[in-house]
Amino acid sequence: MKKNIKQLALLFAISFSIIFVSSCGDAEAEQEAKVEEKNLVNVEVEKIQGENYTSYIKIIGAVQPLNKANLSFLEGGKIRKYLKSKGSYVAKGETIVELDNAVAKASMDAAKAKYDFAEINFAKQEKIYNDNISSEFQYLKSKSERDQAKANYELMNARYNNTFIVANFSGTIDAKYIEEGEFAPPGTPVISLVQNSVVKVVAGVPEKFAAKIKRNQNVKVKVGDVDSDLIDGKISFVGSTLDGNNRTFPVEIIIKNKNKLLKPGMIAEVSVEQNTYPNMISIPDDVVTRTDNGYMVFVFENGIAKSNPIKILDRFENKVAVENGLENGQQLIVVGFQNLVDGQEVTIVE
Repeated sequence: MKKNIKQLALLFAISFSIIFVSSCGDAEAEQEAKVEEKNLVNVEVEKIQGENYTSYIKIIGAVQPLNKANLSFLEGGKIRKYLKSKGSYVAKGETIVELDNAVAKASMDAAKAKYDFAEINFAKQEKIYNDNISSEFQYLKSKSERDQAKANYELMNARYNNTFIVANFSGTIDAKYIEEGEFAPPGTPVISLVQNSVVKVVAGVPEKFAAKIKRNQNVKVKVGDVDSDLIDGKISFVGSTLDGNNRTFPVEIIIKNKNKLLKPGMIAEVSVEQNTYPNMISIPDDVVTRTDNGYMVFVFENGIAKSNPIKILDRFENKVAVENGLENGQQLIVVGFQNLVDGQEVTIVE
């Protein structure tokens, strides 16, 4: 009998344990279900704070050299020597190419000797003429001979100098068209000289912006992927006539070519400064969602994500200027907003 009672007690204890564990499991499952039901989403926020914001007009242009020239000889001849190679930097006034000029130099030297003699003879004739020893005819004749000799020397000197190509501005030799030993006809390009330490961006501005573009306006220039930084510049030229084909007028912006990475022909994005707005709210462009009714963002208020419609004034460099719809001090949801719905409960994480 006692044995049966013990067995019944043991059976009761086991049954109670099973019921207790099962109850705990149901309670935990119920708690997890409640958490899931709330559907809390982790988000990150930024406090909205107004600041000065500048609006821009964006136009597309192309990089061009500030100066470019195809240099040639005024007189033909055989190229004797290149003093600078292709790709070399040349300072203004440096000699780049020389013709075979032995004959030209001999003619110049002979003309110089004749001019020097005529100058001496004229000085003597002038002295004795002033002393009333020589006639006026002798004096005028010596003066004429001196002047003729001087003119001939200057001509020979100019022809000799024409056997050299000299850089008329500082730059880089970009191309060479005739080799040493070949004949260079007069006026035929021999080299191309490009100034690339400073370049210009040439862009066409739509006519609707004609009243908003002026000389010396500040601009920011972005050239492809050459440099992540924007390049500051100023408008140096504003065209006065429209292109009849595309209804634009030209502008030029001179910028420094840092490390000479900017190459003629590269596409440039030019942003021309316009109005500056004080205490303007600007937010990251990628947090803005476009809807059928306009644009909206999510802000955090009392544990929920609230959908806020906004009106955009301008966009620049991944920033959006918000004209209305947001206020200073609000908490803008910047991470985790992609799948939110209005009124959804959220949790802020650092």
